[in-house]
Amino acid sequence: MKNYFKYRRARINFEKLRELMHDYWKTLPQQKYSLGQISYRDSKESLEIRKQILALLPNVSGAAQHFGINYTVTSYPAPAVGGPIATVSLYDSIINPQLGHKVIEKPMIEDAVEKSIAIAKGFEKDSLIHWLCPWNWIIDGCALIIRIPFIILRRAGLPDKVEENIIAHVIKIIFFIVLMTYLTYKGITLEKMDLTKIIKL
Repeated sequence: MKNYFKYRRARINFEKLRELMHDYWKTLPQQKYSLGQISYRDSKESLEIRKQILALLPNVSGAAQHFGINYTVTSYPAPAVGGPIATVSLYDSIINPQLGHKVIEKPMIEDAVEKSIAIAKGFEKDSLIHWLCPWNWIIDGCALIIRIPFIILRRAGLPDKVEENIIAHVIKIIFFIVLMTYLTYKGITLEKMDLTKIIKL
């Protein structure tokens, strides 16, 4: 259930970003290009919306990374001019249209935000369906109990990869112990293993 509320909050933040994005563009004064460059000059009203967008950007960027959403574009310099290749965030481009070597068009930004909303909705729906299945409560509960020591160790700085490797080995050990216990209960040894006895209950 925790994931459902997390994904729901992410979806709401993306939708809020879309709303603020359109409000910001509507309230901007008429902009002027200078030598092919543009930097938004805010009015008092647009500046307030800009602040709200800035406060929201870390949340939506973090959610996009969690969902695996590609919200960046690569900006290449003109061959005649040269310069470094830049990676530009489409979310940041809402308020800073020229973070790279050229102006990011608004339709491209809008597409990125709409795609983010759609993906977040998908995660939200899947997590709700998962939570509504009663057998998942038992599985998730057992998984949480197993992960408690790793959650504590992660707070102490344990890398994620270490946890994944350890859990994989723990599962193998548990499966081996269960198998050996069952074989012992059936009176079967590894030296004289009779598969017919294993099958019979």
